[in-house]
Amino acid sequence: MKFQNNHIRHAMFFSILFAGNLWAMSMEKESSSQLVRNEMKFYSDYIIDSTEVVDDRIRIMGGDLFIYGQTDNKITVIGGDVTIGATAVINGEIIAVGGTVLTHNGAIINGKIIEANLNEGLVYRETFTDSAETRKNAFFELRDKSEWLRDGWIHPKEDFLIYNRNEGARLTFFDSDFDHGDHSPFRLSVSAAYRTALKDFTGRITFEKSFFKNRFFILYGSVFKEAKSDDEYRITEEENTLASLFARQDFYDRWDEEGWELGFALDFNRLKFKAYTSDVQQDSIPVNYSLWSIAEKNRALRENPFVQPSSKVGFYKATLAFQSKNHHPFKTGYAFLVQGEQIVNDGDGEYPDEKIGVDTDELRNRMLIMSRLNWEFSPGLVFRNQTILGFSNGRLHSFRNFGIGGLGSVSAFPYKTKSGNHMIQTNVELIMTPDFTDRDLFFKVFFDSGLAFDSEKMMDIQQISDRKNDFISAVGIGIGTESDDGLGIGFNLAKPLDGSDYLETTVRLHFNF
Repeated sequence: MKFQNNHIRHAMFFSILFAGNLWAMSMEKESSSQLVRNEMKFYSDYIIDSTEVVDDRIRIMGGDLFIYGQTDNKITVIGGDVTIGATAVINGEIIAVGGTVLTHNGAIINGKIIEANLNEGLVYRETFTDSAETRKNAFFELRDKSEWLRDGWIHPKEDFLIYNRNEGARLTFFDSDFDHGDHSPFRLSVSAAYRTALKDFTGRITFEKSFFKNRFFILYGSVFKEAKSDDEYRITEEENTLASLFARQDFYDRWDEEGWELGFALDFNRLKFKAYTSDVQQDSIPVNYSLWSIAEKNRALRENPFVQPSSKVGFYKATLAFQSKNHHPFKTGYAFLVQGEQIVNDGDGEYPDEKIGVDTDELRNRMLIMSRLNWEFSPGLVFRNQTILGFSNGRLHSFRNFGIGGLGSVSAFPYKTKSGNHMIQTNVELIMTPDFTDRDLFFKVFFDSGLAFDSEKMMDIQQISDRKNDFISAVGIGIGTESDDGLGIGFNLAKPLDGSDYLETTVRLHFNF
């Protein structure tokens, strides 16, 4: 098998060289009607010194190209590598077939670089650059390194302090990556935290291996003990911590999971995908009724969802995410997130409200679809929409149900006033940005609406239209300031559309969504 693989690899390599040669010749024929300077051919390495300015067409067969000076025409390299030094100025076109291109910082690329090789899998890239500082990549080009390695998609990065009604203060005292100074395709990530209310430790250890030149494919494995929640889309952990600290409010429902996780991830620029399988032990987290806060010290805390003690669960989960370039609440852009989960076994199969005759070994599925659209239809005026759909079937634990109502959902209604295994939520707002108001403040009007219900079918769309009278809705106005990374501070005033005179006032440190 190894002998055959080598022959296949060699055949593919020479095929791409031959195809590349024909391709390069065809490209040259297309411009043969134009006045072309002398073409030089080399069958060995070729070096352009830092003092040289080359305006001839050059073709190099089987040798490497080193550029430290200026090129103003097309250079084709077949079967060799290209090194572009820090002093190089590329005004023309560089085509590398069967080799790789290494560009040092400082090089000025005003032209175009095309790279096609089989060195680390089939790679085809086109790079266009207007200056040394600004690089514009073709749509299909992969970044030099996956953003997940920095943003914590695979190994979650937690704030130093998280404060809530279940864990008290969760202090992350260790959170580090070990990867040979970001140069190794291997990475070990370790995080550990202490929870004051539970007097225990949580953490995660993850080992990753990234593949190919751009590291867009990653295999990983993790072992962990940590709190989980389905409410991350409502508000950020940072804002929830401040709500707990200042107003004795917590907008997350949590449970504990301890186990392992194996998966892979793909990163295609702004399109990302992750899939994994996991086997965990789930437990409830008690409510810390002595939660300290600066204000509202007598506010009653919500009960925590019940989780069967030490229930073992195995599942598969996949996430697909996309975000347009320069996505920001005040700019035109689009983003979506799709999460699918299939629970393949529940070792205990125990439900407090279980019905007689229900097969506890049946597959249980859960899906969340989130779409966000920002449209600056006139300078300084932005229309924004968030739509969330949730579907599940099978006998899932009640704490995995979807909830409608409360901050981050439908304003001016109690937290999760409606729940079920299906949900739809939409949030619409019109923002008058500081550019429009000619002030340091922005103004907005918004509308929230949602519905949650139970159905035995998966993705029961018909029930949504049949239950249109069961939607809860609210309207409101807001004012706020903008900071460099988002919202500075904002104030919302909302009223439910159910005939009541109730008004809700909230302080926000982030945008509504």
